[in-house]
Amino acid sequence: MEHHPDVLMTKLISGKVTFVHRDLWPPVVGFGRAREPWQMRNLWPEGRKLLAQVDRGPTEPSRGVSKAVAELEIRLLVFSEQFHSESGAHVRRLESWDHWSSRIGEVGGPIPAERARLLLEDVVSSLNRRFNGSGVCPGRNDPAADREYIP
Repeated sequence: MEHHPDVLMTKLISGKVTFVHRDLWPPVVGFGRAREPWQMRNLWPEGRKLLAQVDRGPTEPSRGVSKAVAELEIRLLVFSEQFHSESGAHVRRLESWDHWSSRIGEVGGPIPAERARLLLEDVVSSLNRRFNGSGVCPGRNDPAADREYIP
């Protein structure tokens, strides 16, 4: 399913891998591009450095920055995907949402962050009611964004 052209795989609901249909890509991208306070607050220096690198272009981070990668994924600051290299090893590539949108094409027009957040929260609430779930969108009750960095 992860290779289907109408599916985006990202850590959207409760920090877990979520398969998102193309119809919801515009709010996901709007949410990811926002750089809202909850996304940037208390971001570890390694995460900030990696985010700056991703903003310059797609990056294949080294294994030594896996915590920074996870932090950027959970905060929806980057698009992340895994693939097999020519050697057969698992490799992770990080892209800015702008780069991903340009590469994919037909993502839809930009949606302001607040509207994107409301749209996604509405979908998640509807799914929670329908399936007796407890999923949450990023930025809601996010302890990672509220912790302090201690070197």
